[in-house]
Amino acid sequence: MYVIADIEWVTTAKGEISPVQLAAARVDGNWKQVNSFYSFIKPIDNAIDERTSVAFNGGSPEDFQNADSAAEVFSDFLIWLGNDTLLWWLNQSNEVFQKFAADCSETGSLPEAISIRVRIYDFLKGQRNSCGSAYHIAAKRGIKVKSHLKHCSKNDVRVMRELLQTLKYPQSELLKPCPRPNPERVVQTLLYVYDKSTNTIHSRCCKNISDGDTINYPNFTTALRKGYKACKCCKREFQTALRERNRDILSRISFKYVFAPKSLVFHTPNCRAILSAREIRGTGDYNTAAATGRNPCRLCNPAPFVKPGSTPAELKNAKSKFSKKSNSKSIKTAVARQQEALKERSELLNNSSLSEAERKDIITLTQPGFAFWSGFGYNNFHLRSCPKLKELSNLHGYRTYQEALNSGHTPCKKCKPSAKNNVLVSVPISNRKRDSESVSEIESMCKDSSFSCEYDEDFFYLETLVGKWKIDLNSYPVRLYHINLVIDARTEEYHTQPRVFLSLTDTFLYVKRHDARLSHKYKESHV
Repeated sequence: MYVIADIEWVTTAKGEISPVQLAAARVDGNWKQVNSFYSFIKPIDNAIDERTSVAFNGGSPEDFQNADSAAEVFSDFLIWLGNDTLLWWLNQSNEVFQKFAADCSETGSLPEAISIRVRIYDFLKGQRNSCGSAYHIAAKRGIKVKSHLKHCSKNDVRVMRELLQTLKYPQSELLKPCPRPNPERVVQTLLYVYDKSTNTIHSRCCKNISDGDTINYPNFTTALRKGYKACKCCKREFQTALRERNRDILSRISFKYVFAPKSLVFHTPNCRAILSAREIRGTGDYNTAAATGRNPCRLCNPAPFVKPGSTPAELKNAKSKFSKKSNSKSIKTAVARQQEALKERSELLNNSSLSEAERKDIITLTQPGFAFWSGFGYNNFHLRSCPKLKELSNLHGYRTYQEALNSGHTPCKKCKPSAKNNVLVSVPISNRKRDSESVSEIESMCKDSSFSCEYDEDFFYLETLVGKWKIDLNSYPVRLYHINLVIDARTEEYHTQPRVFLSLTDTFLYVKRHDARLSHKYKESHV
C-alpha cells in the first residue's frame, strides 16, 4: 500500500530544523483512505513564537508545547507505517523526514519514498494550471479547498489524496522512473526572462532585455519569492500573479490581522488592499499589530476582539489605545522630551567646575531615550523624579522597564517605576531640524562613505558592511528601519528602530555611527 505523508517544520534561531507536525493517510488502490496518522511535535526551541510561521497552523501553542518529542513521534510513526511506500509532495519533505527518522528506525533502514509533484505535473502536461501547489491544482479542478482548509500537515495530506483521487492517477505510474522534463517543452514554457543587470523580469519578447546575464523562468513564482521588479511590458500580468498568490496565502493562514513589512497599516485577511503586498506578515492579536506602530486600515477597518453583544462604545474604547492619534502623540512627546533634555543638558554642562564623572552622569541623566536610571553599586533603579537618584553617581540608563530588570536591578519602592514609564520612541540628543534638505544630499554622503544606496518615492535604501537600512521619506519626524547583517544575514524583514529623527542628515549620521560601532565590535570579537 501507499501512504501519503506531509511534514511541517521551522528553523530555529540557531539554524536547526525543528519538525512541528507529521500527518499521513494510508490509501487503497482507488486513493480512498484506509486509516491515518497525525501528531503535533514539540519544537526543540521553546522560544519559537507560534505566530512566526504557518507551520504552526492547526493547533494552539499549548498543543505544540505539550506534544511528544520528535523521537517519540517518529518512532510511533515508523511502527504504524510498516513497509508501505511513502508519497511526499516534495523531495525536501522526505529529506527532513529521513534526517529525524533514521535514528528512530529499529532496523536501521527507512521505507521507500516517492515525490509525486513532478509526476503530477507530467501527468497533466498540456492542460491549464498543471503546475503550482497541490492546493492550486486541486482548486482549479473543482476541489473545494480554499474555503474550509487551513495550511497544516493534516489538510495538506487531505488535499493531495483528493487531488490524486479526482485525477484518477494510476498507481502503476508510481513504479516507473520519475519523468524528466522535455527540453523542447521547457523552452516553450519559459515565458519570462530575469535580467540581472536591472533586477527586473520581462516577458520573453520584451525589447528592454539587456544583452547581459539573464535567466529564464516559466512563471512569476521565483520573481515573487525573490522580490524581483517587473518591467512595464508585463507589469499587469505580474500584479495579477501577485494578487493570486496572496489570495492563496490569505486563504490558508489563521491570522486575524495581516500587514506588509513596508506598510504602516494593518488589515483583516479579507481586505483587498493587502493583495498587492510583496510580503505578508500576520498576528492573531489586535494589540500586537497596533503596537508595531501601524494604524488600522481605513478600508477594512480591523477591530479588536470584544465579547459578543458589546456596545459600539465598548468597541471604540478597545481601539482607542492604539489609535493613530495616540501614535502621533507618542512621537510628539518624544520630540518635546528631546528638546527639553537638550536645553537642560546645555544649562548643566555650562558649569566649568564639574568633574569628568559628573559630566558623564549629566549626559546620561539628560538622555531622552532613557526612562529609568541606576547608580553603580546600588540594587535599585529609579524614575527621573525620584529624590534618591540625586544621591547616585556613575549612572546607567534603561529605555524599558524590562531592560532595567534584565540588568539585575529591582524597582525603587519610593518612586515605583513600572512598564507604563517605558520610552516607546526616542529622539537622539544631537538631532535638530534642517531646512531645504534633499535626497540627493544623502545619496552624496552615502557615496562619500562607500555605502551602496538607492531610493524611490517612499523610501531611501542604503547598505553598509554590517547592516541594511530603510529611511521613510514621507514621515516627519523621520522613521528608520534596520536589518542587522551580523545577527542574521539571510533575513529580508526590517525592524523599526525605536527612535525618530528630525532630519535626513541626522538619520544618516546615526546610521553611520551605529554601524561603525557594530563593525568595531564584530572585528574585536573575531580577532
